[in-house]
Amino acid sequence: MPPKSTTNIDNQYLNDYIKDLKKWQIEIKNKDKEIKQSKLYNNNNKNDNSTTDQPQQQQQLTTSPSKPKADNIIDNTNESIKYKEKGNKLFGQQKYKESIEYYTLAIQLDSTNAVLYGNRAMAYLKMKNYQQCEIDSSRCLNLDPTYTKAYHRRGIARVELKHFEEAIQDFKHLLKSDPSNKDILIELNKATSLLKDQKEKEKQKEIDDKLKKEKEEKEEKERKEKEEKSKIIQEIKNVQQPTPITPITPITSTISKSSNLVVEQQPQTQQPQQPKTLTLQERLNRMANLKAPIPKVAPKNSFEFEKVYLSFNNDLSQLYQYFKLIDPNQLPIVLGDALTPSLFSDIISILEKYYLLMSLNIQFSSKNEKSSLKNIINSLNDCNTIDKSKIDYLLNKYAI
Repeated sequence: MPPKSTTNIDNQYLNDYIKDLKKWQIEIKNKDKEIKQSKLYNNNNKNDNSTTDQPQQQQQLTTSPSKPKADNIIDNTNESIKYKEKGNKLFGQQKYKESIEYYTLAIQLDSTNAVLYGNRAMAYLKMKNYQQCEIDSSRCLNLDPTYTKAYHRRGIARVELKHFEEAIQDFKHLLKSDPSNKDILIELNKATSLLKDQKEKEKQKEIDDKLKKEKEEKEEKERKEKEEKSKIIQEIKNVQQPTPITPITPITSTISKSSNLVVEQQPQTQQPQQPKTLTLQERLNRMANLKAPIPKVAPKNSFEFEKVYLSFNNDLSQLYQYFKLIDPNQLPIVLGDALTPSLFSDIISILEKYYLLMSLNIQFSSKNEKSSLKNIINSLNDCNTIDKSKIDYLLNKYAI
């Protein structure tokens, strides 16, 4: 048993076919009347016109040769109707491809007949050529907007083409003229449901595409981090790797007893020893023991000083070398906020190690200079990290 929607389409086609036959009969009768009236008019003109009017008639014929004759128009229309009837017969035999060919011939002879486009649209619908069905249905409606069957055929084609919004418009137009048509209402509900599903799928696709993009970006970031990590490990492997040295064997000579000639012995080349493979922890320890380079320019502010100071990792010798670059007048600016208790302790330590414990002769120092030195040494009492015995030692050493 065929589906209900297919049966409805066939029933509608039969009704359309009967209506088209009736319409065709009326058109034929009207055109027969026009032909008869045209012949009577021509006969009356022949009887009424005199011989003197003949040149004028010939002049009229020569001035308008491009005007189409009524007989040619009637002949084309009659031929178009014949092709249409042949197409209808083939359609009834379910030979849809052949019927399309005859409908096309009929349209070539009479392109103003909306029914021809409507019939060919129906054949295309049977052939499941939904795009051509939509095109022919639209052409049909352009010629005759009241041809309601074209709305139905175009709506079905648009549903198959997933043009759900346009299909809904066609079905709503049909329901305005026939609100009780249950078949159209079913088609409308179907198109509405499919449109809803389509929008949900599009929304889900957007979410999936976004998640996919985020995943790809995350994987790309992880890949770059992995490459960077591998690069760092490779750099660690290459740090301070000993270059294998090929030992040079001295050339020795021997004296041949038989020939009294000195024969040089070729040196035996020793195979270079393979460098010892270090573990990752050993390489990291070696990296940690590397000293940071000492800048050649004095710092301009406390931020720059603190950054370099922290890179020394409590190495007083490096701090001493760096400290020598600073102009004493710039110390308040350079130290500033960077003068933490640990930094102050390190400064005292380098003063003790590299300055104060040296064999200094301060007997030629001025009174103010000795007073300043005494204040500096006494201020060490405020620093809990300096042993008090060392402070007393400095005071005694310099007799201040």
